[in-house]
Amino acid sequence: MSKLDAFFKFKENNTDVKTEIIAGITIFLAMAYILIVNPAMLSETGMDIQGVFIATALSAAIATILMGYIANYPYALAAGMGLNAFFTYTVVLTMGYSWEYALLAIFVSGIIFLVISLTSLREKLFYSIPDSLRFGISIGIGLFILALGLSNLGILSYSSQVINIGDANWATQLIGLGSASTIFTLGNLLALICFVIIMVLMKKNVKGNILIGIIATYIIGVVLELAGCPVLPDQSLIPTAIINSNLGGSLGNVAFKFGEATGVFTGVRAFIDFIIIAVTFLVISLFDTMGTLTALTTKVDGYDENGKLPRLKKVLSVDALGPMIGSLLGTSPVVTYIESSTGIMEGGRTGLTAIVVGILFLLAIPFAPIFTIIPTFAVAPALVVVGILMCGLYKNLDTGNLSDLIPALAAIIVTPLTQSITTGIIAGVFAFVIVKVLFGKAKEISKAMWILFALLFIYMVLEFIM
Repeated sequence: MSKLDAFFKFKENNTDVKTEIIAGITIFLAMAYILIVNPAMLSETGMDIQGVFIATALSAAIATILMGYIANYPYALAAGMGLNAFFTYTVVLTMGYSWEYALLAIFVSGIIFLVISLTSLREKLFYSIPDSLRFGISIGIGLFILALGLSNLGILSYSSQVINIGDANWATQLIGLGSASTIFTLGNLLALICFVIIMVLMKKNVKGNILIGIIATYIIGVVLELAGCPVLPDQSLIPTAIINSNLGGSLGNVAFKFGEATGVFTGVRAFIDFIIIAVTFLVISLFDTMGTLTALTTKVDGYDENGKLPRLKKVLSVDALGPMIGSLLGTSPVVTYIESSTGIMEGGRTGLTAIVVGILFLLAIPFAPIFTIIPTFAVAPALVVVGILMCGLYKNLDTGNLSDLIPALAAIIVTPLTQSITTGIIAGVFAFVIVKVLFGKAKEISKAMWILFALLFIYMVLEFIM
């Protein structure tokens, strides 16, 4: 135990092994949905669904364990939502390129990502975000998590709509209330019970309150099903098997397939598309992670007295390996997950939390029927709780300084409405630069902030071209 303490520094971080294990289990339960969603989405490109399942679990395990061991932070990684949608619906199904082509683009973007992370550029970009905007981004992500939890329960609904501006088509998200049939359900009643259990235990300072709430709600659901009152009419809460017997050699169907990539050098247009796609993967990974790390570090109170995050370069370097690991194994870019905040709320403070998450992802490969059985109504309330608590950072905003408040509000509003951390950062950064200039405070804009503004402007131009 003393060796573990010396390595992970439990006393220094005011935690212990039990707390770290509970935090790891909580994070895994909060993000285990990716094991179902990612294979289902990527299989639409023609990829082997079992192969993608193994690639999703294995890449998450490797990246998360590396984060815990190298950087000693409780941050978990897995195939990124949004990035997998861009992979499937834009690169393959819309532009018509093969999934092998898309994986190669991810790998190239990962190499560039790693080079940027090993230099001081990415650190400078991370620290270039002023405190007011940092809090705004964190609150916006809190609202995003809150909205994600409510939409998973059917209380909120997001619908895609394409807006035509000239010859360009812009995809946007419309948010609204769900229908009566999705709101007033037995599952949502149990979700409310789960929310109350977590809040009561949190009020009483009971450790593991989120995990207890999830498991207790699941048990209630199982009891109701056994009593002849199933919570989910189309899904049993009782696993029908323990071992996933349909794996075989399926990982080989999707891993290390770069040699089969077609269309990269078939013409000038294809090559330009490849560059744009690789840069898009790079930018989304870069700024999604920047926002996620900003929020997680604020929540874990990880900044030192100088406003710096210890071991930041290690965090960024491991995070940058994610897209390369994912593409090699056969899945979309692996990024740091905001669901890590659920474990942080449970007291997770060190890399042991991340290593526990990684081990659970490894166990999920053969024991998928057990690890993917926890229903949404038991997990979504945890996201709602975390989202609400992250919104408490509003007290740190300087409401008397409009040139700081307006950019923060831009990030707060745009992030949940678009379901995009990157778009929220773009809104906040653009508003910060424009407002500071209009208020005659251009001198308050750092050189790094100007660079960040320029990079995001270039990204917007590429998006318009796409």
